[in-house]
Amino acid sequence: MHLLALGLVALLCAGCTVPAGPLTAPASDAWPRFAASLPVSRDLPGAEPVVAVANDGTVYVEGIGTTLLDGQRTNVNKAWRSDDGGAHWLDITPPLLGQERSNDGFLALQGSTVFVSNVFSLTLDLYRSEDKGQDWTPVPVPHIPLLMHRHWLVPVGSALHLVVEALPPAFLPFLAGQPPPVPATGTPNEGLWYLRSNDGGLTWEAPVQIDPNVNFAGQGNLVASADGQKLYVLRYADADGALTPSYQQGQWYVLASEDGGSTWQRRDAFPLTTELASAVEPLALLRDGTLAMAWSQLVANHSLLHLATSADGGRHWSKPMLLGQGAVTQAQPWLAAHADRVGLVWYQADVPGPAAKVNASWSGWYADITGLGGALPQLHATRVAPDVHHGNICARGPACGPGEDRRLLDYPWLAFGLDGTAHAVWASTEWEKPSAFTVFAREAR
Repeated sequence: MHLLALGLVALLCAGCTVPAGPLTAPASDAWPRFAASLPVSRDLPGAEPVVAVANDGTVYVEGIGTTLLDGQRTNVNKAWRSDDGGAHWLDITPPLLGQERSNDGFLALQGSTVFVSNVFSLTLDLYRSEDKGQDWTPVPVPHIPLLMHRHWLVPVGSALHLVVEALPPAFLPFLAGQPPPVPATGTPNEGLWYLRSNDGGLTWEAPVQIDPNVNFAGQGNLVASADGQKLYVLRYADADGALTPSYQQGQWYVLASEDGGSTWQRRDAFPLTTELASAVEPLALLRDGTLAMAWSQLVANHSLLHLATSADGGRHWSKPMLLGQGAVTQAQPWLAAHADRVGLVWYQADVPGPAAKVNASWSGWYADITGLGGALPQLHATRVAPDVHHGNICARGPACGPGEDRRLLDYPWLAFGLDGTAHAVWASTEWEKPSAFTVFAREAR
């Protein structure tokens, strides 16, 4: 793969969007290299996949997709484990989790402990396993008396940090396929909630509402520093304040806590000015405290990757830098950090246009970025998972319209092992079943 040297220091130039060179290099034997893409499952859920890697190299994947349940096609979560780097996969789904409808699922590791979670309507189910998913124990989570949606769980030491989106009751018809409520209801308990356990989930502090704004899909992930004192969540507010954003014009902001979750602040970032091709924008926290954010939005009528960084906890941000250019379309990037290195995954089509309108073949791509805090950071990019989707990709959540394909849902995922090996998952719609499927690949360094 071509070596792409990015002058990321140019991010700091005033009032500009900096082209950084196209992420469109053809395949070669150059680093980074990945093992062949391996299917986790061809006939079970896989969209919005989450991958986690234990210190002993065990790999876990969780995915959400559709199946027949009680005679109706609905969402469920599944979880798998691989003990041989992805060559073989074992279904380790907790018995009840695989029988329940789902709005969102998640997977996280705390040392050798595995956590798998599921949200549906008024319930947030969390399970833990001490034996790699052979046996599961329900973990009691305090109840939030509203419809719960997307959530992120970040273990740090013996603590668990959890944020969950709460939707007003008027949203229930929307979850059942009806038009969304307009205008917003103003229910006092809606918005983003933070929960913390200091003993691995045995007991929990009372839930705290940290943002009253409802973001049905416009919410980034929770990241935490190594000591658990600094916590950040990226959020998006549409310009008109609608419950279901249009993802065309609005404001990015960060919810920040620098005392382990005791207090939170809102820190405005920068505005969105064109249509997004990524409804859930990823946030990564480097070892030196730098925050990195990636997203895709329209530039000259085609969707391209952007990146911005903050060196002060989201108070100030670099000017957004354009990572992709040329005759390509890019959607749904995801970031992860390992020490001072950032990995980036996304979907890319080799034709230009808006992600939700093109008719093309899409592949899963990976880029490795080093030296983000230096004078001349370096980026290496490679196509990893070819032809995982055909058509268009709509990443605007409930704002997707007729003919816009949302089967991949909102994101791929990336995680690093203890040795710095990157593990990436993309969903696919190219196999026999009508739902989404997980594709797994790992870097062979």
